Amino acid sequence: MDLGISLLPTGPGLAAAALAVIAGAPMFSDGLRSLRLARGFRALRQTPIADALSGLAHVRGQVVLESPMFSPLTGTPCAGFNLEVFGPRGRVARALGQFRPFRLVDGGTVARVNPEGASCHLQTVAHRDLKAGDTLSQNLTAILDRTPEVAWSLRRGVPLTITERVLGAGSDVHVVGTLRRSRILELVNEEVVARTGTDDAVAVSTAVHADLEPECWIGAGDHLDYLLISDREPQRSQFRVSPLRVAGVVIGPALGLAGLLLLADAADRLRAMGG
Repeated sequence: MDLGISLLPTGPGLAAAALAVIAGAPMFSDGLRSLRLARGFRALRQTPIADALSGLAHVRGQVVLESPMFSPLTGTPCAGFNLEVFGPRGRVARALGQFRPFRLVDGGTVARVNPEGASCHLQTVAHRDLKAGDTLSQNLTAILDRTPEVAWSLRRGVPLTITERVLGAGSDVHVVGTLRRSRILELVNEEVVARTGTDDAVAVSTAVHADLEPECWIGAGDHLDYLLISDREPQRSQFRVSPLRVAGVVIGPALGLAGLLLLADAADRLRAMGG
C-alpha cells in the first residue's frame, strides 16, 4: 500500500550511507580477528617451545641477540628498549623505542621472535633527570628528536625525566603470539665485542649467527595481530578481548548492508525522478 510518503535522497544522507559501507568491512574484519583471539585465549597455556603447536602460543625463554645493540641510557646489551619521557605535568609523549628480532632459547630449542607490533611489558631499568644545559649523547638526542613534543621541551629547557625499559640480552621473558613451525636447525653462538659509543668502555654481548633459520618463528600474525613480550608472567586479565570488538562480526556486515540498501534506494528514486 502506498502511503504517499516520499523520502528524497540528500547529500548528508548519501554520505552517511557511503560511510556505513566503507566502515562495515574493517569493522567485520576486526570483529572476526577479535573473536579468533578470544577463542585462542580461552585455550592458552604456557608451553615449552619444543612442545608448542602452530598458532597462538605462550612460551618462555632466554633472550639471545642476533646483532649487538645497546640501550641509550645505560648501555645495556639488548634486543630493544622503550624510553618514557615525563615533564612537570606528566607524560610528554608516547613511549619512544626500538626493537630488533631476537632468538628465544628454551633448553635446546630456539625460536626467532619478530617484535614488530608487539606490546612490551618491561621492568624499569633506569631513570635520568634532564635539565637545561645537560649534554646528551648523539644517539639519545636522535631518539628524543623523533617526537616533536619532546624536542620542543628540550629546546626550551623544560626539566624532563626519562625512564628506560630494556629487553636485555640473557633476560628471561614470556612471549605470546602466533607461532609457525619449521625444521630443527643448528645455531652457532659467538661472542661479539663492541663499543657503547659513549665512552672508551667495551661491552660484550652474545649474538647469534646462523646459516639457517631456527626451528620456529613467533610474531603478531596477520589473522590475530597480537604479540605480547613481558619479563614478568602475564596475568589472565591481560588475555581479555572487549565484547564490543567481537560484536563487530555482526555490526560490520549489518552496517555495510544497510548502507548498500540506502544507496540502492537512492539510486532508484533518482532514476524515477529523471524518468
